Amino acid sequence: SMMGLYNKPGRGCKSKFNTEQKEKIREFVKPEPRQLKQVAQKVKEEWGIISSKKTIQRILKILKMSWYRMRRGRGGEPPNHTYQEKKAQLEEFQRLDELGEIDLYYLDETGFCLIPSVPYAWQDIGEYLAISSRRSQRLNV
Repeated sequence: SMMGLYNKPGRGCKSKFNTEQKEKIREFVKPEPRQLKQVAQKVKEEWGIISSKKTIQRILKILKMSWYRMRRGRGGEPPNHTYQEKKAQLEEFQRLDELGEIDLYYLDETGFCLIPSVPYAWQDIGEYLAISSRRSQRLNV
């Protein structure tokens, strides 16, 4: 008979974690999204359940989280007054150029920064974790 081909309810391995525990695992991942061994250790300490990294990964995928690269964020913003001063100075130069009093040229350089690699981490799909960009030696070409 064909009924034997269909999965019957109640078949398969029962989940190790209930819904509340799965949400708690999401909270465990937030502080250290790259270290699932630490998450598995916290799970063992909290509930006494031994689980592998692969089990934690499966739960994170169920929770709509994904393993992708973090984004490089800005290292910081200049103080507002400094930004406003430089913007006003540039506008003044542009005004003088329009009047013909000065010749305004914009220079551009090509170079490479020795910025470290951007790591992967577990993140909610559609949300991006950012790591602050650090200064490094610049090699101009």
